[in-house]
Amino acid sequence: MQAIKAAEYAVHELSKLSDSDIYESLRLKTITHCSLNDGIFHYNTLLTLQLESPYFKSGKAVEEFKMIVMLHKEDKVKTLAIDEFPVMDEDVIEEHYIRKIDRKRREREEAFRRLEVEAYLDYDYGRSDSSSEPRFVIDSMISTDSLREGSHTIQDLLLSLDTQDMLKGRMKDSERNIQHRLGGEQLQEEQQLVRYSLKELYEVVTEQVSATDYQRFRARSLLDVAMSSLPSSSNR
Repeated sequence: MQAIKAAEYAVHELSKLSDSDIYESLRLKTITHCSLNDGIFHYNTLLTLQLESPYFKSGKAVEEFKMIVMLHKEDKVKTLAIDEFPVMDEDVIEEHYIRKIDRKRREREEAFRRLEVEAYLDYDYGRSDSSSEPRFVIDSMISTDSLREGSHTIQDLLLSLDTQDMLKGRMKDSERNIQHRLGGEQLQEEQQLVRYSLKELYEVVTEQVSATDYQRFRARSLLDVAMSSLPSSSNR
């Protein structure tokens, strides 16, 4: 049982050690050797593991690696040492790296939009019901707490904030300030894009749907303008 736990820990730690995340493809196949060693500062578990991955540079499905799981005697911190790191297919590494960059970009976009919505909800829920100022109607189930707990997707939140007046405003602004400068395919793309909801614009920005470079650029601009038009905690 101790050998299995040490091996699982080793593979889990190893999976985090590649910039491209390609080591996440590694899977434990067999423990071919396990022994314990009482070192000066650590309790050491010496392992020889067979790991599976479809991306080894050798083309093999399984390769063998020697590792040591070290448990510090005083602070009980566990660390991993490995004799040789897995060598992976370079083309696949590049593909994984590109996907990682795309994922991080989407995560940053979501985090940024969540902060914008949170600022609005902080402001909106902190106001008196008797306020005479105009107020956006949002789903009563969506609160700042539920947003922070992650119980709603950013798409849910954007749908709740969007209104027909906001949509009409986007279309009118595009007709007045943008469309007369465009022609051909870009004009068609613009006319299609300004009919999108905030949720659909977000999906264009985060590449969840196919779109041209122009549409992605404009979708981000439209989102920025829409969100900046909402009152925020900084405007109390």
